[in-house]
Amino acid sequence: MAQQIEQLSEISRKDNLVVEEYRQRIDTLSGLVNEYKAAGEENQHLKASIFN
Repeated sequence: MAQQIEQLSEISRKDNLVVEEYRQRIDTLSGLVNEYKAAGEENQHLKASIFN
């Protein structure tokens, strides 16, 4: 029983590490998406100012 508890604890610890890694990746990707979105909006404004 103690061995099973230890195994489950280790599995839980590893799962938590994976979750934290994915959270960091999601945060990084969200930041990049926001940067590209802002750049796209600026691009549209510049196109509009050139053609108007």
